[in-house]
Order: sequence, then C-alpha cells, then structure tokens
Amino acid sequence: MENVNTVHLAHNPRRTTDVDAVIGARLRLARANAGLSQTIVAEQLGVTFQQIQKYEKGSNRISAATLHNISLIFGLPITFFFDDVGKADVAPNQALERQVELAMTKRGQKLLGVFQRASPKLQASIVALLQAAAGSGDDEDLELDE
Repeated sequence: MENVNTVHLAHNPRRTTDVDAVIGARLRLARANAGLSQTIVAEQLGVTFQQIQKYEKGSNRISAATLHNISLIFGLPITFFFDDVGKADVAPNQALERQVELAMTKRGQKLLGVFQRASPKLQASIVALLQAAAGSGDDEDLELDE
C-alpha cells in the first residue's frame, strides 16, 4: 500500500523546476535588499559568484543546508524563500521580477534603505499612500513585519 504523503515527481529529480526559480528570485531580492554583491554572498557561502548567478536564475538547485546558510546571512526566516510556492502558478511572476529589478537600481536601494529605517506605522502609511496614488485598490492588511 502506498503512503498517502508520498510525492511522485514526474520529472528528472536533477532538473530544476519552477520552485527553484522562485527560490532563486527570492535570493536575488534578498541580496538586493541587503545591498550585497554576488561576490560577497558567494564568499560567505564558500562558492563562486557564478554559482550565485545560477542559483538566482534558477538554473541550479539550492541545497537545504545552503538555503539555511543563506537565510542566516540575510537574517531572514527560511520561509521567505518559499513565499508563493504551493500556489497554482509557482513560476516567478512579473510583479516579483519588477520588484527585484527596482531593488537592484540606485533609486530602489535608496528607497528600501529609507523605508527600512521608518517605523512600522509610518511604513504602513507610506504603503497606503502609494496604493491610493497608484489606484491599486489592494485591500490587503497593511500591517508590515518589522
């Protein structure tokens, strides 16, 4: 009798998946938010910067141990890298890619730095103001994690 919790992968287990691409995009976002280069992150992990590039593109899988070390480097819960995983479409969406691209610019770095120094209440007010200005109509709870 088969265990009901068993997951069968219909693909080659060595081949990367959309989940790997989501995790890689989250790595890129975390690195951009921290203002660290691929070289610095690579040195801290004991790999080459080319390996970081492959992780970020989703062309190489990140082992559980390496992902744990990455979460320690950035001071993020490991669950950060799995946001959006498990939803119907786990491929990195265009909104996430635009966020990563913005975070990689000088303007994005400055914006993130100032935003991170603001109080949680001020952050929520800024988000509400930007949502109203952009007409997003997003009714999501504006309480932000510290």
